[in-house]
Amino acid sequence: MEHPAFAFVTDYLSDLHMNCIITTDTTIALSSLDLGLRNGILKMNEPAPSGIKPQKHTIYHITDYYECSYSFFQFPDEKKFLFVGPYLSKSFDDSNIYRLIGALHIPEELFSQLQNYYYSLPLLTDKNTLLTLLRHLYAAAFSVPSPASEYLDLKDFEKQETFLKKHQFRVPEDPVLGMHLLEDRYHIEDDLLAAVSHGNAKKALSLAESMSIFRLAPRTIDALRNRKNLVITCNTLLRRTAYEAGVHPFYIDAVSGNYARMIECCSCEDEIAVLPKSCS
Repeated sequence: MEHPAFAFVTDYLSDLHMNCIITTDTTIALSSLDLGLRNGILKMNEPAPSGIKPQKHTIYHITDYYECSYSFFQFPDEKKFLFVGPYLSKSFDDSNIYRLIGALHIPEELFSQLQNYYYSLPLLTDKNTLLTLLRHLYAAAFSVPSPASEYLDLKDFEKQETFLKKHQFRVPEDPVLGMHLLEDRYHIEDDLLAAVSHGNAKKALSLAESMSIFRLAPRTIDALRNRKNLVITCNTLLRRTAYEAGVHPFYIDAVSGNYARMIECCSCEDEIAVLPKSCS
């Protein structure tokens, strides 16, 4: 039986919209972990990374050719692994996507799908947060001293020329890349509206904070305007939900109008992120 700390960590990472799995598959490839990236743009699955032989009591943090990061470790004396990822360890905007397309000779027609994919991935600029969490998980679960950490870049194991020869990129007929990542946001949005409909303020605020973690592909070149538009749309949905739940329009208009004014007064994205708390 697995240590209860695993359930805590997987639930915690799930709240941060980070993929976390435990598997006994010793030949697992990144194509089965990357939430659809490789199977969406390659004609065949990418084989498991060569050159990595997990050492005992070591947590690995790897970055692949697509600049996605993963963390994993092997259970001591077991053919079992815990994988976390993919996530981004640095901000990845449109210019980074165009650079990646040029470097890896990816068809430019895939830009919009890649844009949705990368903006849907969790952004973890402070790796120490995840490292500390996994280190304490490992120590608690296996009753051993703090494990070692190793950072690897898969580009060091394979030259770009060799990498490109093995991969044939294509434009898929059905653009489904990152669809399930977008579905997560819509599911949380549905839960938020349901919480408002039932008058559950605490749950609604918790879900609103959870939604603020999502990064969305920009609709305009103005990042602040993009975030404001998203929150204004949410405000409109909440307004309608409150009305359907029986709240008098007078109170709805007062709260919604005040919230709309506060949104427009925000001068940075950080100010928007704390609006749910300021309005509670």
